[in-house]
Amino acid sequence: MGHEDKLEQSSHGRRSRESGCFTSPPSGEVGGEVAGRRQTLRIPDTAFEVLGSGRLAHIVTLNPDGSPQMSCVWVGVDDGEIVLASLPRNRKVRNIERDPRVILSIETGRKGRNG
Repeated sequence: MGHEDKLEQSSHGRRSRESGCFTSPPSGEVGGEVAGRRQTLRIPDTAFEVLGSGRLAHIVTLNPDGSPQMSCVWVGVDDGEIVLASLPRNRKVRNIERDPRVILSIETGRKGRNG
């Protein structure tokens, strides 16, 4: 079975049927429709370096009632796509399937422009 056979395609990324891992769309761009408007974000190479560093991240998803749900997750980069590890039916996975808007926070140990 080839790599593409293992993945489900959706408008906001792909999810592996075997592992439940989510991946970003290829090309370094992520986006979706918010309030009826298409929004796309270009992810800089420096962000991909941090994502591929093996550090843990905090991910915030939205519960059905709109409240935030935060989890600590492993994130990485696989073949140019952002991936995160999760059991297939965890709350964060259900939240992402319903509403693909997420926030990732990764501590790098370095100071940036904003502190």
